Parts: sequence; structure tokens; C-alpha cells
Amino acid sequence: TLGAKVNSGPVPFGVDLFYASGHDEDSTADEVNINGLNGNYPVGIIITNTGARSLDTKDGTCLSFDGSSLGGSNGCVEGHGLMAVKLSSGVTHGPHVVDVGLIWAQSAEDPDGSAGAAGKSIGIELDATVTWALTKRLSLLGGVGYLMAGDFFEQGGNTDPDAMTVLVTQLSYTF
Repeated sequence: TLGAKVNSGPVPFGVDLFYASGHDEDSTADEVNINGLNGNYPVGIIITNTGARSLDTKDGTCLSFDGSSLGGSNGCVEGHGLMAVKLSSGVTHGPHVVDVGLIWAQSAEDPDGSAGAAGKSIGIELDATVTWALTKRLSLLGGVGYLMAGDFFEQGGNTDPDAMTVLVTQLSYTF
């Protein structure tokens, strides 16, 4: 992961580049690839963010198509690699923070079992979050992620993949 953020002017702007090779196709299923993404820094609300949908361990996550989500394959077992570019910005207004992100992503390898139908394009994700500082230590976050699905999802007879939308809420207490 490589990133940069410029804070000059009224609105900050950030760029992040991601690459993880995923699970080595020639390895055995019990091997773990350390070249996955750290789940404490998800790419987006939908792409490889296991925390938005489950309480599973998040470290070493790789892109994994399982028919229901992009939550990732923990430990990169049977996971695909990921290449992504994320553009982000945000505005702070008093105790409130608005963040937006635009993410383009693709798999680092062709999906298994696709018989040539599916490609590497995961799609484009748009994210927006708003954080309200309720007190000095308590904050509430609400967000939405929208993924315009690419041809990575054209597997198992699915020739017209649907867009995905995920809503998130989070209540945080800092001590």
C-alpha cells in the first residue's frame, strides 16, 4: 500500500495505491499467504472490508468471490490478489466530518472456474461517511458504499452482475 494526502486548500485530497498478490495457485490449501491486505485498513466499505459484514479475523484478507460478498478470504487461503486505486477527500465542519472515496479495483488474477467468461475488473466503488461527535469521547458514524460491479462477478452463469450497496453504522467511545 502506498498513499499520499495533500491538506492545502479548503478540501484535502488523498491517493492510495494497493497491491496484494493473493494466494499462490500452486500452494496447498493450508498455506497462508502473508501478502494479503491488513484488515485494519480496508480498501473501501465493500471491497475487502470484512468488518462491515462479519466479526471474523481481518488480518491478511484477500479478495474472495463466494457468491455473496467481497468480504475477503482470511489468511489469503483461496483468495485472489487485488490491485486498486483510491481517491479520497473529506471536510471537517465543527464536530462533524464528511469523507468520500472513489475506488477502482481489479483482481490480480482471473477468477477460478470462470471458463473465460469472467474477467479481472471488480468495478468502481463510491463511498461516503459522515461522523458526528456526540460528546468529547462519543461519536456516531453512518456511511454508504455502492459498487458498480465489473466482469469479475460473471461467474456461475451470472452474466449480468448486480450493483452492490452496503450501509454501515458505528457508535464509538474513545477512552
